[in-house]
Amino acid sequence: MSIGGRDPAKWVAATNTLLFLGRNDTGFLAIILPLSLTIWFGVQRWAPRILGLASFATSLLAIILYQSRGSLVAAIIALSIYAMFLKRRVAFFCLGGAALFAALVDGALGFPLAQRLVADWSSRIPLWMSAATMFLEAPLLGQGPRTFGILLADHVRELSLPSWLVAGLRETPWAHNLYLETLAEQGLVGLVILLALVARFGRTILKLCRGRDPEARMSMEIGALGAFAAITTLGLYELSFVRLWAVYAFFGLLGIIDVLAVSHRTQVRHLVAE
Repeated sequence: MSIGGRDPAKWVAATNTLLFLGRNDTGFLAIILPLSLTIWFGVQRWAPRILGLASFATSLLAIILYQSRGSLVAAIIALSIYAMFLKRRVAFFCLGGAALFAALVDGALGFPLAQRLVADWSSRIPLWMSAATMFLEAPLLGQGPRTFGILLADHVRELSLPSWLVAGLRETPWAHNLYLETLAEQGLVGLVILLALVARFGRTILKLCRGRDPEARMSMEIGALGAFAAITTLGLYELSFVRLWAVYAFFGLLGIIDVLAVSHRTQVRHLVAE
C-alpha cells in the first residue's frame, strides 16, 4: 500500500540519514507520546499545553502514515500504562481519543496500517534463532559488539530453515530483539547488565508513580513510566543499539528517571526536616 503514489519505505530511503533507517524508527515517536501528554496534563499555562498536544498528534500521525505496526504496538502499550495512573474520565479521553484519531486517519488512507498490524511477523524468527545459535557458540562474552550482521548469513544457512521462513528475510545488522542481540554479541555478561539496568530503573519509576498522590501522578513520573514501557516493549521485536536514536532514547530516559528519583528524595528530606 502506498500513500500519495509512494511507499513509506521510499520516504525513509529518501531521508538519507543514519537516524532513520526504517519505518519502525518511528518507535522513537511512540516513546515520546506519553511525555507529550505529560505536558498537556501537567502544565498550567496554555502555550506549553498546546505544544504538548501538537507533539502528541503529529507523533501519532507520523506512526500511522509510515505504517509502522511495531511503533503502533509500543504506542498502545505506552498509552495504556499511562492511563492506568489517570482518573477514569481522563484515561478514557486519552485512550479513546488516540484510538479514534488513529482509526480515522488510517481509514482515510484505506487501512494500510491495520493490514500491516495483522500481517505475518515470521521474518523475525530466523533472526532470533540465529542470535540464539551465536550465543550458544560463545555463551559468556558473546561474539563481540556489532557482529550479528556479519555472522547472520552463515548462521541462517546452518539452520536449514524452510523457505517460507526465509522468504522475506533481508540483510540486516540487528536481530530485531535487543535482548537476544545483546546475548549473541555480549553473552550472558552483557545481557545480565542490560536486564539489571531495566529492572533497577523500571522498579524506580514504578515506585515513584505508586508513591505520589493522584494529582502529582499527572506529571513527569507517569510520562516517564509510559515511555519506559514503550522502549522496553520495542526491545522485544525491533530495538537495537546499532540505531543511534535508540541509544539516545534509552540512556536519556534512564537519566530522566534518575533525576526524578533524586528530586523525590530531596523533597522527602525537606519534608522530614520541616
